[in-house]
Amino acid sequence: MFAEDRSLWESIKGFFEELFYGGHDMKFENFSFGNQIVTYRMIILAIGLGLVISSAVMIYKRRVEGRVVRELFRRGATCVENAKTLKELGLFGDWRIENSLRRGTLGRMLRSVEKDEYEEFLREKILASEGSKKGENGKRVLIEDRKPRPLSDRYYIPEDRAEEMVRLFSERGSGIWSFLLTVVLTAVAVALLFVLVPWFVGLIDSSL
Repeated sequence: MFAEDRSLWESIKGFFEELFYGGHDMKFENFSFGNQIVTYRMIILAIGLGLVISSAVMIYKRRVEGRVVRELFRRGATCVENAKTLKELGLFGDWRIENSLRRGTLGRMLRSVEKDEYEEFLREKILASEGSKKGENGKRVLIEDRKPRPLSDRYYIPEDRAEEMVRLFSERGSGIWSFLLTVVLTAVAVALLFVLVPWFVGLIDSSL
């Protein structure tokens, strides 16, 4: 049993060694892939993995965070007067959305009535401070960021960015099949590059 496990491990190890280091000892007259810690295959695999991860992140944002944007737009929350809470949107209790509103993408892209009021308060305080050269009690006014409160804040999409944000967070192309297609196409592209890079380098080498 131990011998079989060792054989399986050696096979897996050999597969990944070939995947990462295969072709590293190819010799050309003007180029060489030999004795490289980072091979051309590693670079190609890193780019391919980056594309797959980027696709997964975008799908997550569209399917999870995009729900807030689409609901706000559907309910006409594109101004202060029509701002909605998460409870009114039917999204109360989703920790992923709450976290994004606190310190993520939604917190940067959406506006809230409370944030607008706080910023207006700061502007007035700064103007008063500049007028008297000093803040209250002769001290400089300290500017503090307001901490978002996703459970109670009223959110809206800036009207001039509403359509752009709805397109950005559209559900189109965010399904599991789209992701699988991205993975397959990326795998095919990586495999082709494994073959084409040495061929292309050899072509240049022979023309020098």
